[in-house]
Amino acid sequence: MRNLRAELPNGRTKTRRLNTALLKRCVPLVLVVMAAGLVLAGYTFSVIWRVSLAERDLFGKSTLIPMVAQQSFEDGPVCADTFGSKSFWFERHGKRILVWKDKINCFQHCYGSALAAYELGEGPATWLFNANEYMDYIRDSNGIKENNILDRKKDLAHNIVGRKIGLSAKAHGLSGEAADAYMRTEILLSMDHGREVYLSYLDPRVRNLGSEASLGCPGLPERNLFDLAITGRHHYSRLQAKSRAGFRNLHTKHAEHYRNLRLRVKSVVGTSIQKGIHKSIHKLKQVQSI
Repeated sequence: MRNLRAELPNGRTKTRRLNTALLKRCVPLVLVVMAAGLVLAGYTFSVIWRVSLAERDLFGKSTLIPMVAQQSFEDGPVCADTFGSKSFWFERHGKRILVWKDKINCFQHCYGSALAAYELGEGPATWLFNANEYMDYIRDSNGIKENNILDRKKDLAHNIVGRKIGLSAKAHGLSGEAADAYMRTEILLSMDHGREVYLSYLDPRVRNLGSEASLGCPGLPERNLFDLAITGRHHYSRLQAKSRAGFRNLHTKHAEHYRNLRLRVKSVVGTSIQKGIHKSIHKLKQVQSI
């Protein structure tokens, strides 16, 4: 017993030493991961901020970060040019242009991808904007519909255009404001001439785009958890309706059974009473005849 008692504290000491050693090894790794996460979050926000400023300057409205004195989509026409979307008129460098949400979204993906490709390279830019598509996939609370899939393909195609322009700016040796002006100009020219850009997922050319994997983003499912929840809710509603209908049918059958049984009981009781009365009258007549 004494030996066992002596061994217990030693065992606990060894465990504590092991835990301390593991903690010393894990803490630096956790700090590195946290630091990398903060750097990535900071860079992502910087891209979002710069894209929002460019949207405001070039289109009069940012759909990423709300800016002061933005125009409303209620002010312009809803027509074939806007693919049936609400719009507004905006004057850019003395030229009046029509703006709608998907048009801003087109610039958003092209310019954001161009910035990331110019500053980080093609690979990291692809991973960063693919992560955005995965996040959209997860948080789409209406489930994944056909329009969502077309919109994803459109966004991925615009990411490719943006990366090409960003890498082109870098290949030309441009830097600072010159590189930024080059990227903005090239993107606006592509939008004006319709070169590999689509100002709405309703553009017929979007349907002819390849798979999401061929556009650089493999593994995007066509259903998410919200789809499963919606499907489950519909399935539950169908089962509930079926069970209610079954209960009504069962209740109807039981009600009919009890009604028939009541009529039979009433009939049997009535017949018995009548027989009893007839017997009583018959016996009374016999007594009177005596």
